[in-house]
Amino acid sequence: MSLLRRDLEKVIFGNCNSKIILLTHDLQSAFDLQKAFDELTSVYKKKKSTKCNSGIFELKNRMLSDFRYKKRHEYSELLADVYRFGVTASIDLEATIGNVMRRALEAFSTFVYKKGIDEISICDEVLDSLENKQYAEYFRHLMYRLVLNGESHSEERVRSLMDDNDFLEMLSIVEKQRTAKDIICFIYLLNPEHVRAHLSGADIPDFENTIMTWCKD
Repeated sequence: MSLLRRDLEKVIFGNCNSKIILLTHDLQSAFDLQKAFDELTSVYKKKKSTKCNSGIFELKNRMLSDFRYKKRHEYSELLADVYRFGVTASIDLEATIGNVMRRALEAFSTFVYKKGIDEISICDEVLDSLENKQYAEYFRHLMYRLVLNGESHSEERVRSLMDDNDFLEMLSIVEKQRTAKDIICFIYLLNPEHVRAHLSGADIPDFENTIMTWCKD
């Protein structure tokens, strides 16, 4: 990011007619880029008589709209994306949902329990907090890590070298959707207020009843 900021400054200060478009799929990178542009805009205004402006936009449903990044919370967005994928199994999210699920669960497990995603579902202290022992037994044996770790960049590189269609379909969209539901249910059963707090501001109607239905299933 520091290297990018340096090169952006060279372009902007080198020619006042320069225009730059940057695209990212990563929310944190969007935040960092906006901070870099805010800094450059401030510096440019002090040194030049002409204006230097920047804007940040979001591509959603094939439409560009203003991105209110200061009101967004990265973890809330990750959790909302996992929930939405559990509902719709959207093809738009399929390629990255494994990584999104891993990051969301990792953030929750690390912050709340100081445990990694490999530990949280087999920890007796965590599972004992679930009132329903059937849930504890289910999550103890659930191999969700196979889906979460299967979306790593290294595996994507391996897949690009393979010519086997069966290998490419190793992780079906149905399996990813089921895992998304499982992760949302797991976090909800451990801390329902936590899920309410993060999903209530995501314009998701009736999410709690949906999650409770998934839990029963």
